[in-house]
Amino acid sequence: MHAYVLIITLIGLSRQAAAQQEAANGVVKILASEMGDDPQREGSGFVVAFEPGLTFIATAAHVVEGDPRPRVIFAAAPHQIYEATPVQLASDSDVAVLKIVGFVPGTIVLPFDERPVEPADPLQAIGFPRRALQPRWSTMAASSNEGGKIVLDEELAEGHSGGPLLRGGWVVGMVNTTEQSYSFALPTAFLRDILESWKIPVKKKRTQKYVVPYEPPPAPSSSALGTLPMSQLAPRESGCVGVIKSLTGANQPVRIAAVTNATVLRYLPVGTRVAVVESFPNSAPKWYRVSFENMEGWIEGDQLELGQGCMR
Repeated sequence: MHAYVLIITLIGLSRQAAAQQEAANGVVKILASEMGDDPQREGSGFVVAFEPGLTFIATAAHVVEGDPRPRVIFAAAPHQIYEATPVQLASDSDVAVLKIVGFVPGTIVLPFDERPVEPADPLQAIGFPRRALQPRWSTMAASSNEGGKIVLDEELAEGHSGGPLLRGGWVVGMVNTTEQSYSFALPTAFLRDILESWKIPVKKKRTQKYVVPYEPPPAPSSSALGTLPMSQLAPRESGCVGVIKSLTGANQPVRIAAVTNATVLRYLPVGTRVAVVESFPNSAPKWYRVSFENMEGWIEGDQLELGQGCMR
């Protein structure tokens, strides 16, 4: 009897883990900063719609406000950074929608559940708190509804803003503020009204298959460079190998984005060989995306000695 109960419990945990992984594939990490703003802001978001050649992401307006080109990392493709364009932003309601040109394989749309949240409902917030590189889950309950917002009985860490609040894998709200040991989320009925007023289609029913087949994005044009993923902004450095260098001999940082205050993925010793994937053009200093140990990140050009045959 005990063995049977254990098996049922393990099956339940396995299904829960699978459901969490599926939901995570609809979540993104967002990096943003205003012109001259330091340090960089980090937040979360989630995929709300696909259209031919486009992916739409909802987030909190305060995460991306002031940045015309926030960067996005999909949980389904954690080693790739995409450049996004804000298509709508409402500061008064703290809602924004970003657009990515193209699709990310494995990404899903998270469906909306517009039923009211009850205090006894088990809820989960998923996002990228404290500069996390992988999505983190927090389980909690709603304590009340106040001023049209869902009040949560836990103070979520910075970085959760803009991420989804889930009930059974369905979005019931979007996390937007935290104060005095409580967090607040905008309910999906409110969020849906805003998105539909912006002509953003919303999935209200879960049909199990929102996985996007891989479709290469259209070839870049000079007029579209501002909205293209960073992977399209420069030719790939096919076969190019670089070596980490330093005047002081110190280990050099490889970062998750091509900015000096982005989170460090790894410090690499001088002399480490890395595969150069691509360059980020028209930047000062120049940045290169490099591959090492099954990871990818960005390093400044003056910290990398390019081998023969690499494009300068």
